[in-house]
Amino acid sequence: MASDEVARILGFCRGNKLTHLDTAVAYGDSELVLGAAGVNGFRVDTKIPPLDGLAEKGLSISNLVVRSLERIRLDALDTVYFHHAADVRSPFFSAAYEQLVELKQKGLFRRIGVSIYDPQELESILLRFQPDVVQAPFNIFDNRVVASGWAKRLREIGCVLYARSVFLQGVLLDERGSSAYPAEWLPYLRAYQGWCDRENISMLEASLGYALAQPLISGVVLGVHSLQQLQEIAAVAASCPRSNEVPDFQVPRTLYDPRVWNLK
Repeated sequence: MASDEVARILGFCRGNKLTHLDTAVAYGDSELVLGAAGVNGFRVDTKIPPLDGLAEKGLSISNLVVRSLERIRLDALDTVYFHHAADVRSPFFSAAYEQLVELKQKGLFRRIGVSIYDPQELESILLRFQPDVVQAPFNIFDNRVVASGWAKRLREIGCVLYARSVFLQGVLLDERGSSAYPAEWLPYLRAYQGWCDRENISMLEASLGYALAQPLISGVVLGVHSLQQLQEIAAVAASCPRSNEVPDFQVPRTLYDPRVWNLK
């Protein structure tokens, strides 16, 4: 994305009270781009790469966090996430977590989080530490983190839950057109599109409204490719009907879990 477009997006965010940004060491040069654009006044989160890979490279968590701060050009971050839930099974986890706690106490960031794919991963995570924040996939085709009871449990222990993948990488917006997806997906996509038509709402309104309606979800993490896209999403978020009453489309994992996709 061009630097001037990044500046316009951040300007729109400032003017519309969108003050929380999410990035990661693994997201290419995104930290450098944000730093160059200037993100003072924003709450910025980042994610650390898999611990086993860091150990192989001889990198410490402390150095990694400091480098992120230097790239983003901030004195402190809001949240530092373990990017992979499997890190809790790493032999390097205990040392890494101790370093994060120390850095948090020094004021380099405010919260320690973890990003998950499956709610069942939370069982092993909570045996190792209690995160301040959890990022989990949540959308019309994948509401497991709420339906399983985990969202309620996280709220009870004081852990904030953020939803990501609310558009399921564009599938719930039909960005590529149904014909571009595997044939076995089509019955589910057509059922979803038919429901949207009957409710007289767009797919953007349906998917965004469903996520925003969840009382146990504190925020939604979205990625955008342009200012125009962000403006459209913001307008819909401000006006769309919010309802957690949607049909159970009973989609298979081969549709709701992008890790197992084989799209051309």
